[in-house]
Amino acid sequence: MARKAMAAENGARAFWDVEEIIGQVAKNDRGEVIQVRRTEKSGRAYVDVRVFYPASDGGLLPGKGIALPADLADEVAGLILQAADQAGQ
Repeated sequence: MARKAMAAENGARAFWDVEEIIGQVAKNDRGEVIQVRRTEKSGRAYVDVRVFYPASDGGLLPGKGIALPADLADEVAGLILQAADQAGQ
């Protein structure tokens, strides 16, 4: 589900032209989640990995993260898996 309207609903201007949530993982017991999204800006595709934290109204607000150009996502994901394997040794 691509979305652009949510930011407009609360009066904010959306940064991304297209956003699609691929999935999310609970980060901690404070309600923070890590979301992975497919995004687009000015015709360029990105994979956005970002922490979201709870807002006072019950929604989620964006925090720190990284938007990777889509053509680099596989290479970066491979390095993340390699680092995770080494950390588990």
